[in-house]
Amino acid sequence: MNAIEMIADSDLGVKNTVAAIRASGIKQTDIDLILEWLVYLRINRNLSPNTIVNYGQAQLDFAVFLHNGGAAVDGCDDIDMVAATPAHADEWHKHLALGKLSVETRALRLSGMRQFYLWADYKGYCVSRMHAVRGPKRGQKIPKLYSDRELQEFFASCDLKTDMGVRDYAVLMFFLGTGARRVEVERLTLNDLQLNVNMGGVRLDGKGSKERMVAFDKPVVDALNAWLHVRAEYANGHDFLFIALNGRTKGEPLGAHGLDGVIGRVAKCSGNVSEGLHRLRAVFATQLYEENRDIELVRVTLGHNDINTTRRYIAISPTARSSRMSAARLRKLTGVDNEQSLPRWVSQKT
Repeated sequence: MNAIEMIADSDLGVKNTVAAIRASGIKQTDIDLILEWLVYLRINRNLSPNTIVNYGQAQLDFAVFLHNGGAAVDGCDDIDMVAATPAHADEWHKHLALGKLSVETRALRLSGMRQFYLWADYKGYCVSRMHAVRGPKRGQKIPKLYSDRELQEFFASCDLKTDMGVRDYAVLMFFLGTGARRVEVERLTLNDLQLNVNMGGVRLDGKGSKERMVAFDKPVVDALNAWLHVRAEYANGHDFLFIALNGRTKGEPLGAHGLDGVIGRVAKCSGNVSEGLHRLRAVFATQLYEENRDIELVRVTLGHNDINTTRRYIAISPTARSSRMSAARLRKLTGVDNEQSLPRWVSQKT
């Protein structure tokens, strides 16, 4: 088995991406370069399968664009990847925008393309300024929360007399009690868990394959223990934590679609609208901050590299939103009684 087959066999998404690259119809030299790069990302850089898939698809899209003559800015078409210039990248970006791709998607694809050319420069395959191509500025979205009422109704909608209800309850409790990302939960195995009587812990493989340990309390432990009792009847000889219970994938890892289906199902049963699993991560982050008032603790627990990312979560906490300078402090700073310093008609206005 060569290195390409090894990384393809390690993850279904990577396997599908490798197959798409091989069947793309672009030049064989470009196919070989992209596959060699993916091997480097997975083995040398130890990036996550999800990152490998996103970067591979991005560079394949750019290579197909060059192959089809979409970037014929200099009168040439079917351009080799190593001969591409920032002008070609700009044309590709326009093509993506005209295709009505979101700013986030375009930024992700340009990021993948830049990483490819950084590697190509490092390997000596080309000398270009492609790594300097800028992507679109992304707006900073503040996460939203599920309300207490919604969460209570979600959990109440899980029928704990059924196997699926026990599993769905455990999935929701795990996300809410750990703040894990969906991609981290997709690849969780039994070996990643540590369960004691009153508390537990989980090893999460975050972005950039950076591991962290997250502790959780008894409600999560109890939900997981109940699920593990049910899980033993369905697992097909693997140790993934959450698995499908029916259909063609019965006994197989639940995966992204299956995990999203859990929150969608309980939201529908409770009469609410699903806003995705990420809102459970936002609830976790705000509650952790409310209890500890320590933003660095929140950053480490969520697995953020940049504390500015964590600040977006903290911005929606009740404490942060209600923080203000007191009236007494304002009066001390200004040296006046603010109410008495205003015109009488203003202070008396109702």
